[in-house]
Amino acid sequence: MVGILARQVERRERTRGLLIEAAASCFETKGYAETSLEAVLLEAGVSKGALYHHFASKTDLLEAVFAEVSQQVLSEAAKASGAAETAREAISCALKGWLRAVLKPRPCRILLEIGPGVLGFAKARQIELSQSEAAIHALIRHAIANGEADCPDQDLAVRLLNAAVTEMALTALDKGFDDIAIARFDYAIDILIEALLPRRA
Repeated sequence: MVGILARQVERRERTRGLLIEAAASCFETKGYAETSLEAVLLEAGVSKGALYHHFASKTDLLEAVFAEVSQQVLSEAAKASGAAETAREAISCALKGWLRAVLKPRPCRILLEIGPGVLGFAKARQIELSQSEAAIHALIRHAIANGEADCPDQDLAVRLLNAAVTEMALTALDKGFDDIAIARFDYAIDILIEALLPRRA
């Protein structure tokens, strides 16, 4: 019985994953309005019943896609932080890694354009913050524990760092970006870290 239930759960999760990946692909290439649920079903190779078992509407599906792509971007940021030599440097590497990851075609399209436009900025921000804030908090706590930083208000620091890199991404989307622009963003990130997380004397 346990084995049967485990296989059912695995099958449901696999189907859900297929739907999210198919929808992400369609949203990226066609846009939200131009993507029909029938197109998602065709791309995923699953039935309409399977789709409605997991998602009540196309908007619900987009919300799941947004959360999944956001998590993928955070995973890339985490990988970038892993190359750091110090806990303090890991904060900088993670934020710069997030910025580079979110400007790739799929994350840029879904997280910066479609998500806020369809779900609304407040909802999109809520989903993103629910994932990213914990990650930044953990990096800051590690730097403090290692004696590499002081931070009188961690919540404020997290919010400001998160908001700053988000605004950088939106600016890059609006104005365009090249290696020089990215280097300037990197410099701004390091200045913010120095201001919000002063080094211990």
